[in-house]
Amino acid sequence: MDYSCDECYRMRQPSTSICPECGKNTCVSQVIGMTCHVKCSNCDHEVYGFSFFPACVNETLYSIRIDKPDDSRKMVKLARVFAVRPLELQQRFADTDGTLEFKVKTRNYTDVCKQISELGIAFELDQDLLRDYSRIFDCPYVKG
Repeated sequence: MDYSCDECYRMRQPSTSICPECGKNTCVSQVIGMTCHVKCSNCDHEVYGFSFFPACVNETLYSIRIDKPDDSRKMVKLARVFAVRPLELQQRFADTDGTLEFKVKTRNYTDVCKQISELGIAFELDQDLLRDYSRIFDCPYVKG
């Protein structure tokens, strides 16, 4: 099951819950990196868990529509972003109306958008991504 930003435990931290040892509402949970740390401030019950990835670190593909760069240097840099040969990218743009659509994994989407934005190339975001992960561009836990 895929989760959204609203269901991401990283966005709701630190959180307090009932301790399984003493039964008091004094267990504080926090995810740091990919490690979850739970500690009771009453009885010192403590648990660590690993491999806690945010909901948006997944393989789902979302589209990004990109306008043709206005110079060859930008074309070369854009080709690097998508790991294609510059001449291949040039040909793909030549076969269209000046806009190309690429599919990008959710976990890479913000980073790709940042790189394209830094090049000064116009692009359009996938509205499904914005619906599914409404806070992905503001999230402190997502690279980009």
